[in-house]
Amino acid sequence: MTKIETDARGIPLTGYGGYPEKPAVPILYGMFTFVFTTLGFLVTRFAAYRASNQSAVDAKIGIISNYDLGWVYAGLFLLRLLQLPIAVLLVSICVASDKPVLVI
Repeated sequence: MTKIETDARGIPLTGYGGYPEKPAVPILYGMFTFVFTTLGFLVTRFAAYRASNQSAVDAKIGIISNYDLGWVYAGLFLLRLLQLPIAVLLVSICVASDKPVLVI
């Protein structure tokens, strides 16, 4: 690993300095998004369907169904998925620039 030039406060002078050459930023962020989204679904599914009080779980799901709140949850899921391209775009811009990203 090469030594990165820093100023007196420890801020890199050129490039981002924190991201490796491989894997590429979109692949790295895609893996993180997939892993954490999958873990979230698994924990939620386990908590909802393995609960000791199944009638309380059914009542909560019934509220979501009665008030047609499924679209809210679908929107939140879509928002979570759209965070990936936004984060990839922002990090790619930071990596491509030669200016320090963090200025204190």
